[in-house]
Amino acid sequence: MLQHSRGSTGTKELTDINVFCQRFVQLARNTLHSRHPGFEVRYIENYDPGMGQVAIIQQELGQVLVNLVSNAHYAVMERAQKNPHPGYQPAINITTEKKAGKLVISVKDNGTGIPAQVQGKVFQPFFTTKPEGQGTGLGLAMVYGLMQQHQGFVCICSKPGPGACFLLVFRVADAGVPAARREQTAAAPRGGH
Repeated sequence: MLQHSRGSTGTKELTDINVFCQRFVQLARNTLHSRHPGFEVRYIENYDPGMGQVAIIQQELGQVLVNLVSNAHYAVMERAQKNPHPGYQPAINITTEKKAGKLVISVKDNGTGIPAQVQGKVFQPFFTTKPEGQGTGLGLAMVYGLMQQHQGFVCICSKPGPGACFLLVFRVADAGVPAARREQTAAAPRGGH
């Protein structure tokens, strides 16, 4: 969060996506723990070892990840408070997976879930399901916009009760190839003329 407040360079850098996720999830955990010191959440992190490096704007994508983890934390806390059940253990799962030319980062919780009639609105600016004073309705709109800037997209999978899952999906065909080499390849003349 501190890095983002300094402003983005707007320059994509090759980044080990697993290390990046670990760093920003830890930042979110520390921040949320200091805001809600008595509330315990189990974090389960599973990172695909074949992920490699991906060109991203770290501060921007970091803000996306922190936002999704914060929303998941709010959802599990809300479920614990509204529907106290002795066996309920609040949990947030963060995973990375590389498959079929795509990189997927998923943030899944076992909180309250998002009703189907609301899911089509969650990425609209100023729409929030949180009580007045607890949400601006800008977080998921920002997530949506920043994912578009990364030539990716965000989607939601949720049912009321079993929680929500947000997927961040990127095309990774150029992952691991330095930007300068990609530009040289793109600029090189083609054909034998």
